[in-house]
Amino acid sequence: MKTELSSLEIRVLTDELKCLIGARIQKVYQEKKTMHLSMYVPRQGTKTLIIGDGKIFLTKYRLKHSEIPTAFAMYLRKYCKGQKITNIFQHEFERIVILEMGEYNLIIELFSKGNVIFADKDNNIWSVLERQSWSSRKIKQREEYKFPPAGINPMSLTCAVLEKSLAASEKQLVAYLARELSLGGTFAEEVCCLAKIDKKTQCSTIKKVGVKSIHSSINTLFKMPKKAQIIYENSAEIDTLPYDTNKYKSYKKKHYDNFYDAVDDFFVKKIAETEENTEQKKVTKKKDKLIKRYDNQKSAIESLKKQESECTKSAEFIYEYYPSFEKLMGAVEKHGLSGIKKVIKEITSVDMKTKIITLNVKGTEIKINTTQTLAENADNYYKKAKKTKQKQASASEALKETGEKMKEAKEVPIKKIVIEKKTEPSKWYHKFRWFISVQGFLVVAGKDATSNEVLIKKHTDADDVVFHADITGSPFVVVKTEKEMLDKSTLNEAAQFTGIYSRAWKAKVGTAEVYYVAPEQVSKKAPSGEYITKGAFMIYGKKNIMKTELRLGIGFKDKEIITGPEKSIMLCTKKYILVEPGDERSSVLAKKIKAALFARCNKEEQEFLRKISPDEIAKAIPFGSGKMI
Repeated sequence: MKTELSSLEIRVLTDELKCLIGARIQKVYQEKKTMHLSMYVPRQGTKTLIIGDGKIFLTKYRLKHSEIPTAFAMYLRKYCKGQKITNIFQHEFERIVILEMGEYNLIIELFSKGNVIFADKDNNIWSVLERQSWSSRKIKQREEYKFPPAGINPMSLTCAVLEKSLAASEKQLVAYLARELSLGGTFAEEVCCLAKIDKKTQCSTIKKVGVKSIHSSINTLFKMPKKAQIIYENSAEIDTLPYDTNKYKSYKKKHYDNFYDAVDDFFVKKIAETEENTEQKKVTKKKDKLIKRYDNQKSAIESLKKQESECTKSAEFIYEYYPSFEKLMGAVEKHGLSGIKKVIKEITSVDMKTKIITLNVKGTEIKINTTQTLAENADNYYKKAKKTKQKQASASEALKETGEKMKEAKEVPIKKIVIEKKTEPSKWYHKFRWFISVQGFLVVAGKDATSNEVLIKKHTDADDVVFHADITGSPFVVVKTEKEMLDKSTLNEAAQFTGIYSRAWKAKVGTAEVYYVAPEQVSKKAPSGEYITKGAFMIYGKKNIMKTELRLGIGFKDKEIITGPEKSIMLCTKKYILVEPGDERSSVLAKKIKAALFARCNKEEQEFLRKISPDEIAKAIPFGSGKMI
């Protein structure tokens, strides 16, 4: 069962996690040896990065963390809060990730016991998750951070170096690839399969032709198309990988757009299973404790019954052989305790301190206190029997109570641990038409006169860019720049979005002319004698004219239908359809679009797509008509 990530998987993840560049850290939490970094990503919202314990991934779940922050978590909060992530990358091909932010680095070691190190740009350690020490390096405050000795980097490995390294190795090929080249077991086997060489082959015996084949297969591995997935065996999740492999060719798989989503689902489920196992152990321990208590109480009751019987029997025995015991008492008085044992052979012991004689009469052991009369001795035995019987009643009540608790414990099922996904709060722009551009800018459009008015008056900032078209019914479209330089690609996407939802679509033309201006050029101030209706604005100054094709992308991602300009949809998902102005009614066209998307989705996605009504797709088609491209 997979518990950590290989160097190759970390390489894929760090490439994906570059989406966090520009994010600002908000909070830091800790759960055992794992750190949770909550950060705000521009135009995407709050994300949580999980690091440590051999793993690094973004999570969409509400993972448990310590309510009381540790000293290390507090230290990171102090220095990391508000810091902007400027880079995230893998060191060499090692299981080490570096998160750069301002003047500091967060060095994440994902090998062995793992560690998280907070250091400055000169690699001076300020704080660590856990102090560690080896002969060659030390991980503790005020020490210089030194990377562990680097292994062979397979991404820059030449055929000549590989040949020399294999010749010097005593390992089998699969072990060499897994450990010396840090590919991990699964990808080591994949290289052997691609190279068509038995994985158990001794490295030193591989000829030059074989070395070339291995080198070529390693390069092929790094160029494989990404197909993030979780692999199942008998409905159990057994692995998560960024690529297809021959090892799992016939296995059931669930595919993802991003590897970090697959890693998230895989390891979060393992966290839940671990918690369930912990809960199971607690319940089992409780049951075992109750069983032990029940058995002890039952044994105690049996012992009390035996004591009661023996005490009653001893009292009756005294009265049954009363004359004999009278002779005993007379002999004690005559010979004294010190000499009585020689006189009466039935005596087995004499306690000189307590004056108690122990006798074995006709197979029955009985104790007689020589300081008391025989009647008093018998009475004491009766009293002990009565007291023991009273104890039995209390012990029986306790036994009954324990039995009821055992029954309750047996009937209570083990609680299924469900880690809930974080619910994203509704954003202001969800009331409008919107999309995220290829470069990550939020683009928002009005739906009608009222939403146009609200968008311009309440949600447009001085640094934003406003799009419109000189066509009746054209929406106002705002690109939220957040004071960052706007790229040409986003301008083209926003222009297309404006044209799509203008009446140019209804006119069934292939292109439309739109323009963009600065917010300061948009005004409600009308020329003298004129009136500006609701949702309309005057534009003053130069208009930046753009010509755009009318093409709408309709796709399926994360269990829902998404729409937008073709480029932004093509980036978001591979499951999409392009639509342009046409005569086909939206009700008919929506069914065709759903069928086309269905054919592009995997079985799991198809289950969710089945539940989506064609009416939902029809709503996205402008002016109730169009045609598929």
